[in-house]
Amino acid sequence: MTGSLAAGVVLQALIFGAGHAYQGFKQVVVISVLGLLYGALAAWRKNLRPGMIAHTVSDIVGGLLWK
Repeated sequence: MTGSLAAGVVLQALIFGAGHAYQGFKQVVVISVLGLLYGALAAWRKNLRPGMIAHTVSDIVGGLLWK
């Protein structure tokens, strides 16, 4: 939509973070940064799968450590 890979990665990161607004502003910022990293990974690898795996592992490890 933007014609720019960098703009697309940043916009998807902001949308990803905004989707977690129910967790509070601090978490939105943290999750937006993670979304930026996941987006950069997807752009670099030209595949969503590595980011999906990283997100899953992050959720599982976070759940085991903090619950």
